[in-house]
Amino acid sequence: MAVFSKVLTKIDVERRLSLTADDDEAALPPSFREQPVLLQVKDEDGSLWSFRRCTILIRPGIRPKLLIDDSRQFVRTRGLNTGDEINLFWEDDRTSGRPDHQHKIEVIRKNRVSN
Repeated sequence: MAVFSKVLTKIDVERRLSLTADDDEAALPPSFREQPVLLQVKDEDGSLWSFRRCTILIRPGIRPKLLIDDSRQFVRTRGLNTGDEINLFWEDDRTSGRPDHQHKIEVIRKNRVSN
């Protein structure tokens, strides 16, 4: 299950990703809240992406938002466009033998018509 998800808008593609939590109590470490932190995620291909400036904004009455300021390289490299979807979730890392959680990012491409 995704913790944060978003159908990408023009601003997400051109400036920065802004993902909305799927529930009001997104399971995140307290260090993510209100101050920029490093977020490392693996994509479906196993590539590791490091986002150095991630902040979670928590405001009364709205779901938490994850802002990823340095997401342009990820968006360009993956060829993301408006309408594509991003899901970010945590997954147990059983391969390391430790009860760690891996941050995973999944891209779901909008159906595109080919000429």
